[in-house]
Amino acid sequence: MRLTLLALVSILALGRPAAALILTGTVLETLDDGTYTFARLDTVVGEKWAAVPRSKLAKGAKIKVYVSANRQPFESKTLKRTFDGMLFGSLESPRAPVTVPGLDPIKVEKASGPDARTVAEVYAQRAELKGKEVLLRAKVMKITPEVMDRNWVHLRDGTGDAKTGDHDLTVTTKETLAVGKVVTVRGTIALNKDMGAGYKFPVLLEGAKLAP
Repeated sequence: MRLTLLALVSILALGRPAAALILTGTVLETLDDGTYTFARLDTVVGEKWAAVPRSKLAKGAKIKVYVSANRQPFESKTLKRTFDGMLFGSLESPRAPVTVPGLDPIKVEKASGPDARTVAEVYAQRAELKGKEVLLRAKVMKITPEVMDRNWVHLRDGTGDAKTGDHDLTVTTKETLAVGKVVTVRGTIALNKDMGAGYKFPVLLEGAKLAP
């Protein structure tokens, strides 16, 4: 169960709306680079590093981080240290804007064809798209491989809004993809997919395959 939870956190952390993932933990250590406070937390899924806007966090304090993004790996040039992973978020509100260093603006041209959609369009039209195939061109932001016999991929094309969570679409596939590459995939839209342990995907593009 612990391994499954950790995998689900890894899948969810980058793309879900900030309110969908709340990381709760006890502060073990803090580092400050002037802009962010990095906290090493003891959580139910093991030790995790989280970055929040500069704050005073006492060792032993229990905090909640509303996660907006996940960087793997993450390099702090100020601290001259590279972390295996860093969850960026806010302590105050799940709607609080969080700027993640190193993430450049994304702009990917929409695929062509009657079933082509942007990421934002998938979310906006999800009710009518349920069970239908969709063609999507977007950039691969993160891959969590071989969980539940499939790869879990975060795709973004520059549409949507991080504050509402319709900017990032999770895709399941058995294709071999690479982070940073723009791909065109075709898959079937599923809604409210319950993966257990309290994790649900409001929209999922399942069984995606590379398209020409």
